[in-house]
Amino acid sequence: MSLKVRIVKPFLRPMGSDEALNRIAVVYVGREEYRVSAPAKAEGPAIEWLDHAFVRQPDPTTFGSEIEVSGEMAEQILERVREELEKQPAVAPAEVKAATAKAAAFDPIQMLCSRFHELVKQMRVRHANRNTLDVGDEYDVQDLMHALLRVFFDDIRDEEWTPSYAGGAARMDFLLPEVTTVLEMKMARKGLGAKEIGEQLIIDIAKYREHPKCKRLICLVYDPNGFVANPRGIERDLSKKHGELDVEVFIIPR
Repeated sequence: MSLKVRIVKPFLRPMGSDEALNRIAVVYVGREEYRVSAPAKAEGPAIEWLDHAFVRQPDPTTFGSEIEVSGEMAEQILERVREELEKQPAVAPAEVKAATAKAAAFDPIQMLCSRFHELVKQMRVRHANRNTLDVGDEYDVQDLMHALLRVFFDDIRDEEWTPSYAGGAARMDFLLPEVTTVLEMKMARKGLGAKEIGEQLIIDIAKYREHPKCKRLICLVYDPNGFVANPRGIERDLSKKHGELDVEVFIIPR
């Protein structure tokens, strides 16, 4: 039996959706086409995923659908794909390495903070002038960020209380237990400028240093009207390690 193998991806990266196909190769047997794919979350050399791969054929009756192939035919196809993969370079291409490093460095909370103002602006543009959520105060900031966090985190706690500090306790904005992180949000306004926000952040840092579930504190200050003077200076002064607590401050828009 004559088989022609075209390797699609010798090195795999996780797909964005569990329903996506992480295609390894396309194999032609005469005029028949077969597709070899790994699970959506497969990562690394494709040859290491062949034992978990599956073989499918395009379904001639339904556009975009595929039919599972099993038995001797699937075994022969997988074996030929393995042979071709063994001829591939043992080291991942530079672009794959770079993409893998970028994916590993991806921080969803940092991304949401840095792009928050762009989202607010986009939400104001609605089809046929439909109603929208305009961010006018700190509660709006919290509500919108809560919705965005749901994209990345299942467990978001917004009713956690910090340990007693200076005679009282305070409710934190959001605790993310799976990453031992607290996200605190503020919106600058008249009377809440650089001095006041700087003082509040210093108090917040002292409080969260005592919280057993918080190893990282991210403070988002939304300042669309420019009430905070020298925002980059405040960020530089406070974004560092305070004891065992990692602190990052974002004052946006930049």
